[in-house]
Amino acid sequence: MHTLFGHQIQRHPVATIPLRGETRPAQTHTQAQPHTQARTSAAPVVVGVCGTDESYWAVEYSARAVRSEAPLYLVSVVARQRANPHRSREERRWRDELGADAYQLEELSVIHEVQRRAREVACAAGASDVRALVRSGKPHVVLARESRDLDAAAMVLGYASGPGRLARRLCATTDVPLLVVNRGVDAGYLLTATPRGVRSLRERRPTGVPATGE
Repeated sequence: MHTLFGHQIQRHPVATIPLRGETRPAQTHTQAQPHTQARTSAAPVVVGVCGTDESYWAVEYSARAVRSEAPLYLVSVVARQRANPHRSREERRWRDELGADAYQLEELSVIHEVQRRAREVACAAGASDVRALVRSGKPHVVLARESRDLDAAAMVLGYASGPGRLARRLCATTDVPLLVVNRGVDAGYLLTATPRGVRSLRERRPTGVPATGE
């Protein structure tokens, strides 16, 4: 058994990450200076960021939860590029040298903007230790691997109409707690794997805590 932001977790975790607003002891440490990341020793939280409004909701929710208590990893996943026989010799040479980072030739500006906005959202919501990760591959594989390698306390995804395929595939392939949240609602879905499949639980936000973005 271990704890996630004060909630006891046993086996497949089922716990809510509290939003800022519930009663907590006053902070006595010195705040980080502007433009300086405050490094923390608590287990990090991983957020899937893909540039959609839903993913930014997840960033804001997570940032409000962790504040300065844990690092917040913003993970973006880019699909590997297929070979194109019409590319120039120079471009093929660069791609051969870049290898797994070849996506940067076409995607770098887009990824930079997505990560820039996600960082702004996280910092505005109160996170003090925000870190960016960009990887290529399949989203569920990359997110599961990064969460495992980072020994993350939780993964967070955003959703518009209920937990989707990505959330369920992640839940079925990792034992890291997975929370999927929506904007402006009073509850989020916490997914946990069972012998019969993936179980979806709806966890309510603590009384008196405003919905994300309010």
